[in-house]
Amino acid sequence: MTATTVTRDKPSLVLRLRDSLSRHAQAPAVEGQRTVLSYAELERRSAALARSLRDAGVCRGDIVPLLMGRSPQLVIAQLAVLRLGAAYAPIDLASPAPRQQAMLQVLRSTVIVTDGATPSAAAGDAVVIDANDVAQHPADDAFAPWVGDDPNAAACVMFTSGTTGAPKGVVVPQSGIARLVCDADFAELQPRSRWGFLSSPAFDASTLEVWAPLLNGGCCVAQEDALPSLDDLANFLLSKRITDTWLTAALFNAMVEDRLDAFGELRQLLTGGERVSPRHAQAVLKAHPTLRLVNGYGPTENTTFTLCRTITWDDTENVAGIPIGQPIRGTTVRVGIDAQETNDGELLAGGAGVALGYLNEPELSAQKFIVLDGRRWYRTGDLVHRRADGAFEFRGRVDRQVKIQGHRVELEEVETLLRSCPGVGDAAVLMRGDSAESQHLVACFSGIGGGAPTSDAVAEFLGERLPLPAVPKRFIAMQRWPLSLNGKLDRAALAARVDEQAHALARADLRWRSHAEEALAGIWKRCLPASAIHRHASFLAI
Repeated sequence: MTATTVTRDKPSLVLRLRDSLSRHAQAPAVEGQRTVLSYAELERRSAALARSLRDAGVCRGDIVPLLMGRSPQLVIAQLAVLRLGAAYAPIDLASPAPRQQAMLQVLRSTVIVTDGATPSAAAGDAVVIDANDVAQHPADDAFAPWVGDDPNAAACVMFTSGTTGAPKGVVVPQSGIARLVCDADFAELQPRSRWGFLSSPAFDASTLEVWAPLLNGGCCVAQEDALPSLDDLANFLLSKRITDTWLTAALFNAMVEDRLDAFGELRQLLTGGERVSPRHAQAVLKAHPTLRLVNGYGPTENTTFTLCRTITWDDTENVAGIPIGQPIRGTTVRVGIDAQETNDGELLAGGAGVALGYLNEPELSAQKFIVLDGRRWYRTGDLVHRRADGAFEFRGRVDRQVKIQGHRVELEEVETLLRSCPGVGDAAVLMRGDSAESQHLVACFSGIGGGAPTSDAVAEFLGERLPLPAVPKRFIAMQRWPLSLNGKLDRAALAARVDEQAHALARADLRWRSHAEEALAGIWKRCLPASAIHRHASFLAI
């Protein structure tokens, strides 16, 4: 199998963007709650911000953190950074302040762009530029920076969970984004399409949501509410006449359960990040037979998507689950690292989408990005089976990485932080739940010297250091750990004990003290399916 090669005669992402802004000048490019910007206005505002960034010292090869929410201003900032030949690094505003600080320390940047609402304390000594102010200023006609003719240059840095307790920055190349959204074969990317921008800017799906429309003459429509409800999302999709969008598998399932009607205007709906539920996929195919439903699979290290598949009814009846697809254009895959490939084993991804590595982590980069037969590959850690028709099925992981709400979580990272909590001796973290929307983490811990901190104290400690999907929903203080015959932790026995406790709590549902308690518990169960609801449950904890 031959890997895709990236050649210098292909236009860089920056030059492709410049051409797209010129070609579609009068068409709507970005839309928010109260703002609609044409491609020409996007060009003007990004040029104004690029000038301020240049004056602050940003130049080719730099990395510029963006502490901004999902908005038209964010898109302006991303474009402004790229046109200087620099790379942008979205910082998740929902992450605790210490984690934001950790990301900024990895980046070591001297200039930070905000939207005016971000606390300046996170900036440290860096120069802070408010994109809202600068983008309103007229651009200097003589200053039209479109630096960057190298398709292999860095486009952005996306942070993911790390096993050491610190986030790791994935350096995504321009070639990866261009290969994702230019001449795509996994979806129809058309002019005048209206793409929903629903993901966190720090989530790699935002790469698709922003650049797929802007490089194909469409409009990127941002949902600016930080935490929209299901009804908010449904109203957004319908009122904004969204034609194409991405939803994580968990959010997809929840929308199918509560607002299946919300998909009525869509031409294409992409979902994934976790196993796609056949039952929910069937409901969509039945209710919206003209809708193209796509299962998208891929790690951040291979620029959002590696494999994709348009889901059919037959796929939903496949015993092994819905296939995760076949390689998208510009991507090559292989199974295993041995010279002779097999049909079962670890999936390796190659081609134009492979990341440049982990920022400032050469040893980890060397472990995960390898060279075989003169070609560079990323070891995904995902176990797959290649069918006779060339489609792949997901079979599990080679390590302890899991997906929660579409976000990668390293269980070892959570355990490392848990053991650093004052008063905690040992710790183990498990993922429980049998569907994408019900999967959650359970933290088991023991104390030091016979005492242990309270579950609330441990929850607060982790909540201040981890992104929300990585914070366990249940905490269990252990008096004694189940051990195997060789004296190691018996994780299967621990999981059984955790499940038994959950069942015991669930049985307590039958003993509500009033109809009001029972009604409230019913609402919580509907909105918070990941947790067992009982009389002593804390809403803030779950």
